[in-house]
Formats: sequence, structure tokens, C-alpha cells
Amino acid sequence: MRKVLVIIFIAIVTSLSVAAQTSDTLKKEEERLHRRWWVSMSFASVYDTNITHDEQQVGSFGLVPSFGFHFRDNAEHPSFEADYEVALHRYTNTDEFDRVSHNLTGVYRKQLAKRFYSKTTTEISLKGSSEDREINNNYILEQQLQYRFASNTRVAGFAAYRLKRYPFIEQDSNSIDSYVGAKVEQRFRNDRRLELTYRYDHNRAWDPRNNYIRRTYTLEFQTP
Repeated sequence: MRKVLVIIFIAIVTSLSVAAQTSDTLKKEEERLHRRWWVSMSFASVYDTNITHDEQQVGSFGLVPSFGFHFRDNAEHPSFEADYEVALHRYTNTDEFDRVSHNLTGVYRKQLAKRFYSKTTTEISLKGSSEDREINNNYILEQQLQYRFASNTRVAGFAAYRLKRYPFIEQDSNSIDSYVGAKVEQRFRNDRRLELTYRYDHNRAWDPRNNYIRRTYTLEFQTP
């Protein structure tokens, strides 16, 4: 009888131990999944004293609520990332910029050699984004190659093919706006970064009057 009670007791303890381990495992898996994907919401307000940028000088107040979904295939070292955002735009005194915008971005990273990395980015933006008042559509494919030095210095070159498509009344502004560039990034302690970027844009529009060449230099410092 005692042997039977001992066996039952051991079985109960073992079951409780397995259940506890299973619960911990599920909790860790749930935390890991939450780090891999999440949703976001934002609400922005805008005021512009001349929203149409012409001699009429129309002042307008706008509200832009947005909702986003974000995914990473790995919480700490993702090779694939996807982000989607939808935003509602409403402005006073004009309906020119009232719209629903969509933005979808995908990023794929791959290590080609010990210190050599590839990053491919594709982006589709319909009627602008939640951060601007552009109402055109953009389709972008960008390829970046990066070399990482041992001293926390990273050097990269990039090139992109971009299509711009405007509403019917502005079709003459439709263009292919390709760009190339390079950047140098220096990383410091406590996740601080200094980045210098050069970019060369060549916009080729349907109407030659909208053609242009633009060179951009950017110096950026990031700190937590």
C-alpha cells in the first residue's frame, strides 16, 4: 500500500513539474512572438498657413490617425522585415489632401561574406504616408551593399529604382526618379551612432520641365 502511495505521489509531483515547465515554455514563446510582431497606432495633428503653396494662402488644420502592423522573422537578428501602415487624412478649408494612404515596406538582409552584407528594400506607397501631404504613388526597389569594419565602422553603397505616379491632372509630373549614394556609419558606446550620407537623384519626368538632378548631403547623430 505504501509503495502505491509513493508511486502516486511521485506521479503527481512529476505532472506538476511538467505542467510548470510547459507553462514557462509557452510564456517564453508568447513573449518571443510578441517581439517578432506587433501593432502600432498614432494620431497626428497638422496646421499649415498655406497648405496649397500658392497665392491663395489657404490655412488648414488636419488630423491624421494611423494604424500599423509590423513583423520580424527573428526578434533579435531579423533577415526579413515587413511593415504596413494605413492612415486617414482629413483637413479643413480644402479636400485636396483628404484621402486614405497605404504604405507597405519589405526588407531582406543576407550575409554574403564575413563582413559583407546585402540589404534589399522594396516599398509601395499609395497616396503618400501618414507623415506627409503627398498624394502621389511611389514604387521603390533599393539594393544596398555594406562592409563592416572591426572598429564599429560601416561603409555602404546603395542604388534604387523609383517610379512616381501622380493624379490625372498632374500626369506630366509622372517620372522615374532613380538615385545612387553612399554612407559611412560610426557606432559608439550606449548605442550612439554618427552617420554621413550622400545621395544623387536624377528625376526624369514625362514633361521635361519637371526633370531635375539633386544632390543631398546628410549628417545625422543618434542617441537613445
